[in-house]
Amino acid sequence: MAAEPASAAPRPRPAGTLSVRRDGVESRAGAGEAVEIPAGTGHDWWNDSGDVVHARVDVEATPGSGPMAQRFLETIEVAFGLANSGHTNDGGWLPPRADRG
Repeated sequence: MAAEPASAAPRPRPAGTLSVRRDGVESRAGAGEAVEIPAGTGHDWWNDSGDVVHARVDVEATPGSGPMAQRFLETIEVAFGLANSGHTNDGGWLPPRADRG
């Protein structure tokens, strides 16, 4: 999502257990496990373990995906940036427009 300079501190290693829903089927992914979500597949992930979960999410455009793939990547980057800087509510959503400062 963002390239870090070589001097940046290393990211945390994946840890904990993440709940995943893909095409309506729920599963759990533990440290070191991978879950692949093909483009266009309905999905969600969340942490209901009570522990801190560190996960790495790789998103890549596929050949022939066109400009929407790049737009999607930018949208995800902005959404996580807003959440990480405290601009979302407890559910991870932006507040309604009227509530924004």
